Amino acid sequence: MRILVDTPISFDVGDERTHAPMIDAVVGALPTRLILDTGSTDHVLTIELARAVGLAAEPSEPGTDHAGASVESWMLGEVTARLGDLDVTLRDTVAIAGPAPSEGWGVGGFLSPQRLDPAAFAVLDLAGDRFRLIDADGDERAVSDDLARRYPDFDVLTLVRSPAEATPV
Repeated sequence: MRILVDTPISFDVGDERTHAPMIDAVVGALPTRLILDTGSTDHVLTIELARAVGLAAEPSEPGTDHAGASVESWMLGEVTARLGDLDVTLRDTVAIAGPAPSEGWGVGGFLSPQRLDPAAFAVLDLAGDRFRLIDADGDERAVSDDLARRYPDFDVLTLVRSPAEATPV
């Protein structure tokens, strides 16, 4: 088992707390925070962040936000980001206008953690406030056993992922 990324999860936005788990990242040369969204099928950055780091943004078909409303969107394609000590390529990245509070909170978008690496396991350790991306050579049991050893009183929940699907099924 090899840890690719091990970085803190934060829920702080200024003087408040939010329900959204976030990690610190660097896109271009700009530090930002990215929300970990296991329900997302895409990596999404704010168009403001994309423009600030000079990413090419091609107008795209309207997207749909979490409430089902239509939102203007742009295709960014492949974007390099740094998560912890690892440079990752965010494939098929989309941009949208950031919600009003995003910029003040330093939030530059959200990640679909299960899409970061097709073979790695994305672990949101909410007890330890850590996000880990783990290469376990396809051995899901090794990842579950590791969590069970660290948190013997907890139930480990695993969302099964089909390699052909972008989201857990």
